[in-house]
Formats: sequence, C-alpha cells, structure tokens
Amino acid sequence: MNNNNLFIKNILLNLKATYNNDRFSTYSVAYFITNWFILGNINSILYVLNYPVYLDQINFLYLILYTLPIICVLMALFKEINTYLFSFTRAVIIFNILILISFIYAPPRNADSMRVWLAKINDIILNGEKNLRPYAHYNLPDAFTLYHLPVIQIGDGQLFQLCIFTCFCSVLIMLVNIFKYYGNNNILNAGLILFIFNPFITLGATVIITDMPVILAFAGIMFSMVYYKQGSKITSIILLFIFMTFGLNIKYNTIIIIPAVIYWILSNIKINDLRLIGKFQYLVILIAIINSCYPYIVNLIQIGNPVWPALTNVFPSHIPKFDIAANTLTDQFLNDDRSIYNFLLSLFNLLTMPHHINPLVVFLIPFLFRKFKYVSYMPVVIVCTYMMILWFMMPRFAESEKQRYFLYILPIIIPYGLIGFSDYIRGYQNIFSSKLLKSIIIIPTVFYFSFNIYYSIDSFKYLISSDKSAWHEYTWYYEEYDWINNNIVLKDDQQILVYASQQQTNYLKKRYINADPLSGYFKNYTIFKTGSNYLKELQKFNIAYIFIDADTINNKTKSIFDELVNNGYLIDLRQTRVFIGQMRILNKGKYSTTNLYKVNI
Repeated sequence: MNNNNLFIKNILLNLKATYNNDRFSTYSVAYFITNWFILGNINSILYVLNYPVYLDQINFLYLILYTLPIICVLMALFKEINTYLFSFTRAVIIFNILILISFIYAPPRNADSMRVWLAKINDIILNGEKNLRPYAHYNLPDAFTLYHLPVIQIGDGQLFQLCIFTCFCSVLIMLVNIFKYYGNNNILNAGLILFIFNPFITLGATVIITDMPVILAFAGIMFSMVYYKQGSKITSIILLFIFMTFGLNIKYNTIIIIPAVIYWILSNIKINDLRLIGKFQYLVILIAIINSCYPYIVNLIQIGNPVWPALTNVFPSHIPKFDIAANTLTDQFLNDDRSIYNFLLSLFNLLTMPHHINPLVVFLIPFLFRKFKYVSYMPVVIVCTYMMILWFMMPRFAESEKQRYFLYILPIIIPYGLIGFSDYIRGYQNIFSSKLLKSIIIIPTVFYFSFNIYYSIDSFKYLISSDKSAWHEYTWYYEEYDWINNNIVLKDDQQILVYASQQQTNYLKKRYINADPLSGYFKNYTIFKTGSNYLKELQKFNIAYIFIDADTINNKTKSIFDELVNNGYLIDLRQTRVFIGQMRILNKGKYSTTNLYKVNI
C-alpha cells in the first residue's frame, strides 16, 4: 500500500514539476497543433487510399488522444494569465473567455462550417468515403477537418468548436510568451486586450472557420524567431517548422509568409547551428516537412492544381468542373487592378470598419519600421511582404469580408507595434499623458466588450433552454433539411440535388450534391438547352429529389424547372417560406420560397 502511495506521489510531483516548467505552455501548444496535423493527415491518407475508419462508432482511444492536448493548453493559459496579467486585466479576460466558452455547448451554425467544414465530414459519414467534389474550399487541406472525424458524432460538432476555441487560447499563450521577453507588463496587458477585443477575433473564436488556427500559426512562427535568440536555437528551429506545417495544413494563405521565413532562416541560422541538430531533431523536422507538403501533393495528383481553388491560370485542372467552381469564387476579388490606389483603399477600409477590426491595430503598423530586440527588422519584413503579396493576389483585400486575411498578422503587428509606439512616446511624456494613453485602449475595449456580451445572448439562452429551433433561427434551411431528414428515404446511391445560395448543408443528413454558385456541378450551358438534356444530367447523378431556393436560381434554370413540372417529370412535394438571415445581431434578413421536387423519370 505504501509503495502505491509513493508511486502516486511521485507521479503528482512529476506532473507539478512539468506544469511549473517555463516551457510548459509552449510545449503544450506545440503538442496540440502537432497532434492536429499528424492525426488529421493520417486520417486523410486512410481515406485517399479508400480505407474508411471511425464511421460506425465513437473511438474512445482517439477521444483521449484528441482531448489531452486541449486540456494541457487550457491549463497553460490559466498559468500564463495568473502569472503575468494585472488583476483587472485578468478579470476582464477571464470573463470574456467564459462568454466565448458558452458557444462550445451550442451546435455550430456559421455559414463556413455548415457548407464546407462540417458538411465535408458529414459527407464522409454519409457515403463511407471521401469524395472529390468540385466545390470551392471543399478540397482544401484535409487535416483541418479530418482530425475531428473520429469524434464528430459526439453531439453536433461541439468538439470541433472546442478545438477552434483552444486555438484562440493558444494564441493568447503565444502572445504572452512574445511579450514577456520585452519585460513590460503594461504593454503585455494592453496587447492582449487589443487582440481579444476585435469583432472578427470574437467570430474566429466562436465558430468553425480557419481564421484562428492560421493566426495561431503566425503567432507561433513569430515566437519561434524570438525564442531563437534566447539560446534555445535547436528547439526554436523545430518549433518554427511545426508552426509552419500547422499553418500550411489549415489554409493556403500561410504560403504568403514563406518568403519572410526563408529570409529569416538565411539571415539567422548558421552552419554551426545545423551541426548541433541531432538525428531525432532532424527526424522531427522531416516529419513536419512531409506533413506540410502532403495536402499540396494530394491536390496536384487529384485535381492538377496544388493550391486549388487559387492560381487556376497557372495550374489548370484536368477536371473542368473544378476550374468552373474555382473561377466562380475568385472572379469577384482577384481580377481588380493592382494599383497603389487599390492598396491604399484597402488600408482605408481596414481603418473604417470598426465592426470588423479594431482600427487601433491598423494605426500601429507605422511603428513597426524599426529594429527590435531579438528579431531585428523581422516584424516589418513579415507584415510588408505579407501585405504586398496579399495585394498582388487580391488587389482589394479589405472588401467582401476578405479583410479577415489581415487578422493573420495581428500577432506581429500588436506586440511590436505597441513596443514601437511605447518607445516613440517615451520622449513625449508631456504631450501624451498616461491617462490619455489608457483611454485610447479603454474606450474601444468597453465598446467591444459590450459587443461580445450582446453577441453572446443567444448562446446563453441556449445554455438555459437547449432550444435548437431558436438557436438555428439564422441557420439557413435548417427546418427544411430537418423535414427532408424525417420524411425522405433514398434508395441505393440516389441523391438530392440542392440549389441554394451559400448552402449550409451540414444538417442535411442525406446524400446530396451542391449546385449553388460556388459549385462546378450543373454549370455546362448545353444541359439547359432542352428539358431532355437536363433529365439526362439528373440521371447521370441519380438525382431522386431536387431542393431549390426559388428566389436564388436564374431564369434559365427556373424555365427548365417549369417545363419539367408541366410535363410531369418533376412533382412538387413541398413549398415553404423561409427566413434567410443576413445579419444576426441586427436581426436583418429576407424571406425566400423553397420547393422540394420529386424526380419522376
């Protein structure tokens, strides 16, 4: 008995020592993201090789592997907040975190998660395999989605949402780790407040989209550069590759930071540093490199374009439907003039969109143009090269919610912009009083904090009532999909064809294909020449039912449906009037008419 007690005591002492280690927080975040991209890619390989797993039951071993790094990150965040933040800042941040946690309990309802991420996982569960689909964003890196496949049937996707929230917590940890090397707690506290209280950051932490993981990748890359100058060169190099790999397995936008990273590697890492790297460390780096290349190689083989849906003019797909979907998506924002005017216009838009981004962050950019301790000119190199490449790819990068891409460099702009600003005003203390400087941070913080409380009213209501109908009031076609799930039975490989704008098809638990504007299906003009051509296309995909939003389809499609209904090839089963929410906070939206047809061929 005494031996057992001693054994348990030693385990607890070792755990305590690990927790108290200075690098516990950093290693927890690295463990979390490494677990994500390795297991996510393993799942992807299994499905690419047509070896489906995890479909019929919850895998408890995987659940343990999945939740353990999340627990470590949450413990690490508590440690960092408790150690480095002032009491008032700590209270504000903890309260805000509790607000955001309320969204984890509620089912996902955001557009991107419904039409792409969760819909992609649900598609695998419905079909027993991973399908290659010509739908914009659908074939982005698998690791982001397939990591969650083995646990997705627990609830409605809340564990996926928990991972996104954990990314938010990890970003806070990385920011604390960057700030603390500069020894100014005032800047650290102001920096965390400035990062947290941005509307798009709140959105990114509470819905299933790729923004927060990419922000985490950029924050980790910046921290790795700082850490390199602290004498931990081998560890920092490994961390750099791990964070780069994670970002590349989440979204192609991470490619934009590669030129700056290459510049840092060439100007900092010496031959002698490489000689210090052991065989095990080289193996870790090799694993990271293989994982970072994997999604691009898969897309190149399967589609013909490693970064689809981008660069279709450079990498034309060997499947025409894929280029149709990609060009439909990108034509709106990639083909503007690459002019200085458009660049300045985008910067102006960033400053005048406080409902998306706190303008104070944009105002910090000029203070990056200086040499910083530990990282020299890297902050301005990263920000300038990123924004120039973003402008080249997307001349108006602050329109149509593409200003979200600006969020990715917030972990660089905020800490070093604040440090630069602090050094600048040091000689102007008579002009800039401490009260004035505090008010610059406090006033927008109060505004955005109030916004977060208002934004979270729905999630708190759901915590109390668990009323899915009220929660999904703005989830497009939720009730219509629920009716289909309960009343329609598909045989063999029959499918439902869905015509709707910006579909949120995760809650449609039937086999289906999309034909909305971002899809490559049903885009060949010849199929609309005659009703018989269209019927042949329906037979090709074994379409048994068609669900349409009648107010979103074009006149050509509408005339085809009218002809087929009149000739008895389509039977109108159900017509509804639905509310399509446009802006949840202001209760804005419009009503649309939906029809469900049965194909009668």
